[in-house]
Amino acid sequence: MSEWKIDKNITTTFLLGLGIQAFAIVWSFSMMMSTINDHEEDIAQIQGRLIKLEEAVQLQAVTSARIDANIEAIKDTVEDISDNMGETK
Repeated sequence: MSEWKIDKNITTTFLLGLGIQAFAIVWSFSMMMSTINDHEEDIAQIQGRLIKLEEAVQLQAVTSARIDANIEAIKDTVEDISDNMGETK
């Protein structure tokens, strides 16, 4: 079985190509990490906005329930007044 050996006649172009590829890989990884960090910051901001939005929606739901209860109470009062006016005539 023959052993694989690097030939001493490797051209500088081949080595330069490998060097450029290594540089490109490191640069791509660096850009990818930078983009990931930017997205992490964006996600944190969006999470903060979402929490505020959820709180506002919850407050609106409570307010809506109170309005519904008040409308129901007013309706009952108007019906009672209407019934009382009908009995007194």
